[in-house]
Amino acid sequence: MTQMMLTKELAGKRVMTPTGKVIGILDDIVIDTATGEIRYILVRSSDAQANPGQRIDGKGRLVYSTTRISIDDAGITLE
Repeated sequence: MTQMMLTKELAGKRVMTPTGKVIGILDDIVIDTATGEIRYILVRSSDAQANPGQRIDGKGRLVYSTTRISIDDAGITLE
């Protein structure tokens, strides 16, 4: 059975790396309308500083390039 969620239900969820490190709170998702794939997720940092080289948008959000995420009770995990 396919599970579906509205993107507004995802905003505010904790975002983690594949190793379980919390990187912040999901603010928004950017989708490629031609392919339907996720292009980026925009994360409000849980840390005062971003990693060197980390892309940051004009609103100060961390930009993570990804085409896939997994969602569970703990939050959102980048894949």
